[in-house]
Amino acid sequence: MKKKSKKKTTIGSIIRGAIFIVALVVFCYSGFQLYQIFTNYKKSIDEYNDIKNQVQYTVEGTGEEEEFPSEIFINGVSLNELLGKRYEFDFDKLLKMNSEVVGWINIKGTTIDYPVVQTTDNEKYLRQTLTGEFNNAGTIFVDAYVTNPFVDRNTIIHGHNQRSKQMFHDLIYYDDIAFYEEHPVIVIYTPTETKVYQIFSAYSHRSEATPYQLSFASDEEYENWLNQLVSKSVIDTGVSVSASDTIITLSTCTNDWEDERFIVHAKRVY
Repeated sequence: MKKKSKKKTTIGSIIRGAIFIVALVVFCYSGFQLYQIFTNYKKSIDEYNDIKNQVQYTVEGTGEEEEFPSEIFINGVSLNELLGKRYEFDFDKLLKMNSEVVGWINIKGTTIDYPVVQTTDNEKYLRQTLTGEFNNAGTIFVDAYVTNPFVDRNTIIHGHNQRSKQMFHDLIYYDDIAFYEEHPVIVIYTPTETKVYQIFSAYSHRSEATPYQLSFASDEEYENWLNQLVSKSVIDTGVSVSASDTIITLSTCTNDWEDERFIVHAKRVY
């Protein structure tokens, strides 16, 4: 009897030891994976902060040419009050870093403040930073099928929804009207001008091409399409749209479904 008990104890100890070793390996592997994820987060944050420090500066002085037009109001608030002084960017320096830079996007009061690129496909910048480093944060980029960024009727801009709250993560908050009221405009800086857009629609969608349409047979078709975007919105912005408007479409994943995207549309007001 004693021998059987000792044998059972030995087998039980071996099993418990094996389970402990497997659990330890899984724990260490998971810890290593988390370390890599957060290291990548920090690398991309540091890179984009460094780029911003090199190329972005606030215009000094109080000359009228350095301010937004006083007659433009968004939700009853002047553009100057909403945005304050506009930024300037050293696009010569940016283009030396990456010749595919087409602009800079900023939504005041959010984490969205990044350079924007465009290339010949929609894959390259999914896992590549502005300087060419491999990183899951990628780079904000204009859809490859847009012919004239920020000039065409619809300029589509893609960016990741990072759990580190980088890139286009803050777009998902536009399902709340209070967030929209605090951050109603998007500023696009290009090498030649500053463009301001007012958000008019925000929603999530799956498996449909509607937000990404680029060509329209007529003004009527375009205006009907714009009105569809308004009707899809989960917030009522009260902003009207017409065939004379040019818009930007910001797209990011929701992390709820693989094929689901959160979309924000904004029309140019300046």
